[in-house]
Amino acid sequence: MPTRHRRTFARAFTLVELLVVIGVIALLISILMPALAASRAQSLSIACKSNLKQNYSFMLMYANENKGYMFPQHWGAGMPRTRR
Repeated sequence: MPTRHRRTFARAFTLVELLVVIGVIALLISILMPALAASRAQSLSIACKSNLKQNYSFMLMYANENKGYMFPQHWGAGMPRTRR
């Protein structure tokens, strides 16, 4: 008796299955994009607030070292331009 050989085929994804997976990934990306934009805006806001705090701290330290004046006393509007 002759023996029959079985042919085994590798199971591959169909085109429909691949398109469904691509569609699901696109949907997840579209859901996540607004959240990423909001977190980026928040990080920029935090960086700006940090810079403002740092500038304020510097100005306060400067004023404390100069008898409470923010700028040297001779830098006033009432002084002649030659003395500024």
